[in-house]
Amino acid sequence: MRETIQIARQDLGDYPLHSRRFVTDGRKIFLEAVERAGDDTKILDIRDRQFAFESVIRPSLIEGIEYGASAQALRWYPEPKRKLIVLDPALQFGEPIIAEAGVPTDTLAAAFKAEQGDAQRVARLYKVTPQAVRAAEAFEQKLAA
Repeated sequence: MRETIQIARQDLGDYPLHSRRFVTDGRKIFLEAVERAGDDTKILDIRDRQFAFESVIRPSLIEGIEYGASAQALRWYPEPKRKLIVLDPALQFGEPIIAEAGVPTDTLAAAFKAEQGDAQRVARLYKVTPQAVRAAEAFEQKLAA
């Protein structure tokens, strides 16, 4: 990881991981680059200095990161299409929470287990939707796996 960051600093400056051009699949760090001769986006494996096949890599990239005006990463929605769960350093110390209610996902998952899978009851207790309870439970199961 450190070696990759050192290489990325050459192209992106002192804080390369804050760049919107940085993407990852969870194992490797890639750099999105627009070719000067056209508008084609290329994906470069930073460490190996090899271009990757975009059609192969793109589906596995981690999405849902929101950036601020200074290109600094602000928050991450692990399921960007649903935006139910968010990790935001400014909220609950960056722990995964239900975006609208601010309730930690591990709290809802534990309550779901304690209530023997009654999502409706947990939703009433924590003033969230049953959908949020099920999303929190599924998220916590993915983390545990």
